[in-house]
Amino acid sequence: MSTFPDESVRVRWRGELRNGHGSEDVVLGTTDRCIVFRSETGRHGTFPRDHVSTIESEVRTETEYEGLDYRLLVGGGALLSTLSFLGAILAGSGAAALFFVLLGVGGLRLADFGWKHREEYDGIERVENEVERITVHTDSGARRQFVLPVEEGVGARLSEFVRTGERPEVPNVEDGVTPAPGATDPDPAT
Repeated sequence: MSTFPDESVRVRWRGELRNGHGSEDVVLGTTDRCIVFRSETGRHGTFPRDHVSTIESEVRTETEYEGLDYRLLVGGGALLSTLSFLGAILAGSGAAALFFVLLGVGGLRLADFGWKHREEYDGIERVENEVERITVHTDSGARRQFVLPVEEGVGARLSEFVRTGERPEVPNVEDGVTPAPGATDPDPAT
């Protein structure tokens, strides 16, 4: 695919685009004259090399929590059932009482499920990953932040590309997501 009639995206890295609304997976790449990105949902952008004012790059450790602890299921189910049965008593009779009783039974089932599967849900694990956060700033004030694996050193390679115009020499990721012809950023960040 080409961005300009005589150019194609030849160097690509997989990462995430971060914005105020969350993050999405993207492919970040370079052509002869610009830095481009495209997500699997179709979001895309182009940063012409001569309009990029700075590229900030920092290595950070990001912490994620994975897994589920059975004690949360048991405790949450017990608390839900207790409060629901109290709500049923206070509601007296009618549809509200029936709703609270059914909610209480659901809480008991949740606690029972957690107890029966305690070997599966044996705890929450803290996972730390080193990533490279790259922020591309343009002359117009637009900026985009990308997060990529730290091993690839993409920030330094993009800075060198903007400074010299020489394309980075790294292997491509697998094909599949490439910017559309004439791709521009539909909503530049502030």
